Amino acid sequence: KVVLWTKHLEPGCVVSVSVTSDSLAAASSQKFAVVVTAPLDGTILPGVTRDSILSLARQWGEFKVSERDVTISELETAFNEGRLVECFGAGTAAVIMPVGGFVREDGTKWELPETPVDAATGADMSLGQRLKDAIEAIQYGEVESPWSVLVN
Repeated sequence: KVVLWTKHLEPGCVVSVSVTSDSLAAASSQKFAVVVTAPLDGTILPGVTRDSILSLARQWGEFKVSERDVTISELETAFNEGRLVECFGAGTAAVIMPVGGFVREDGTKWELPETPVDAATGADMSLGQRLKDAIEAIQYGEVESPWSVLVN
């Protein structure tokens, strides 16, 4: 199990997941998809993985990327409206760690939708996995990127 951390001074604002240094959520509406993460306000580290995820999401141009406070209530509302597509934590060691659901203090549980799977290959089609694959392809030199320099 992983723990979702919230800001102690602003109750309910999502900060990070226990095995990561940042938490990100992906939600959709009828008009656009959005990737949301907490702002760099001194609570979370300005990590390379976080920056890479936000940079890729912006480069792909498929998402509105928003760095702002996100509350548990906001995530729950998006979930109840069927707009919360996925949620994941990000950090150096885990790269991306999916969040499967939430449990409120009163025991109320809500589980996120199943990860979309490619019918032909069975591959995970989630945004989190797509981002992780892209980052690892850059890290391992499988794709050229201005973010990395291959050393022989």
